[in-house]
Amino acid sequence: MAAAAATLPTFAALAAAGTGATRRNGGPVGKTERCLLAVLATAWPSALPVICLVVVAGSLLTAGRRLVATHRELTAGAPA
Repeated sequence: MAAAAATLPTFAALAAAGTGATRRNGGPVGKTERCLLAVLATAWPSALPVICLVVVAGSLLTAGRRLVATHRELTAGAPA
């Protein structure tokens, strides 16, 4: 589940770019943070359940924020 969730922020960024909006990077658990969490999971296997929970929750939050920002960008110029 953590591996699948970790792909969501990238999917959201690419989906935004595909619509013509800005490709967003960063966020609470962006690529750099996900890589750090992978290193921590490797170095500290006993913390894997907690790290996986952080990856899932953080990735969902990051993807959601990117999608909301994309929605705002795309609807900002739309007629009411």
